[in-house]
Amino acid sequence: MKLDLEGGEFDAFLGADETISLSRPLIVSEFGGHKTASTYGFAEGDFFEFFEQKDYSLFDFFAQAYTRQTFNEEGVLPQIIAIPNEKIVTGIHHKVARFMLGKLRQTEGVVRS
Repeated sequence: MKLDLEGGEFDAFLGADETISLSRPLIVSEFGGHKTASTYGFAEGDFFEFFEQKDYSLFDFFAQAYTRQTFNEEGVLPQIIAIPNEKIVTGIHHKVARFMLGKLRQTEGVVRS
């Protein structure tokens, strides 16, 4: 599941609650942390509790844990990877991070050309 909804991602997660619970998709999404939360009216706790209840782990695009601290930091790349915990053992978060960073580098090269 890939989302880029210009701030509406959390609302989309809530709307996809049943799909996420039943299908257990890998989720790649833009997400602006505390700035998005304050603009769109949800709390840090709402965001993390949603994924904890779904038994998902969150990562940034460098395959590092996306934590409450990361949520509140300035200058963080606004991308997250949400992975069902039963799929973590496959190392998929590292594979997705490599893929997405490769895509960002390609885009960067196109923009600079």
